[in-house]
Amino acid sequence: EIQSAWHIAPAAEPSTSFDVQWKNQRCRLILEGSHSMLLASAASNQKLLEIPYDNIRKTSDDGEQCFSVWVVSAAGSDAYAIHDFHLRTSAKPLVFTLYTYMATRSVRMGRLV
Repeated sequence: EIQSAWHIAPAAEPSTSFDVQWKNQRCRLILEGSHSMLLASAASNQKLLEIPYDNIRKTSDDGEQCFSVWVVSAAGSDAYAIHDFHLRTSAKPLVFTLYTYMATRSVRMGRLV
């Protein structure tokens, strides 16, 4: 019997990264397809921050190079932190990619029909 790799190996998780400035540091903001945003130092590749998609309450951009995300501090809490990221180019591709990943996640989890 022949099986394709499609049935044997799990599908690769999509991810997209963006060069950003965060707290005066050059960083990479990595959007992981189904679960979180990771922020890593551009110099050392050390993980600085992880934001699960479920903890994102709001995002905004200035139409140019600034992207902000409001993140709930703890499950069931009303407290949140705001993280501002500055890009070298327009924030629109980051916003579009994030919303696409989050919508795909919602569909997979059965939250949207």
